[in-house]
Order: sequence, then structure tokens, then C-alpha cells
Amino acid sequence: MEEVPYSFQLAVEKRVLEKKAKISFVLPYAAHVLLRVFNDEDEEVRLLLNEKINEGEYTIMFNFNQLPSASYTVRLVAETDKAIDKETQTIQL
Repeated sequence: MEEVPYSFQLAVEKRVLEKKAKISFVLPYAAHVLLRVFNDEDEEVRLLLNEKINEGEYTIMFNFNQLPSASYTVRLVAETDKAIDKETQTIQL
């Protein structure tokens, strides 16, 4: 049986009682990854990841207890010599 290759994915799960968000992503190739959180005025409020990482599945816990209630966008950008992939998800805090 042939193994199905990973696809580029981003998922955000809000955990209200913990005042955290679980941010998961799948990277099908090694790349330089930027994972950032923006407010509704498109201003960056947190840089969560800025480094080269290998292919695989990753999870980052984002603590949002010091941010005001609002809509935020999580942006994932993966860049290689050949391509740039982008994925976004919006969460309401």
C-alpha cells in the first residue's frame, strides 16, 4: 500500500477555559516557516515561529490571556527555494 503524502494544512482550536489556542499544522516538506497572529487591523500581535523546520506535524499552544477580546488571524507561511505556501484561519477571542 502506498503512503499518502502530507498536504499543507493549518488548524486552530480555541480552548476558552484555558485562555489558549492550539495551533496545529502539517508541513509536507522542509521549509522556512513563519507563524504569526494578527489583530483585526492587520497588525502583528505575536510571532510564534520563525525558523527552518523539517517536514512533519507540529502543534503550538498560544496563550491569549493578555489580548483583548477581538477577532485574530493566524497566518502560516512556508517558504522553500521553489515555492511559498500560505494558510490563514481566523479566531474570535
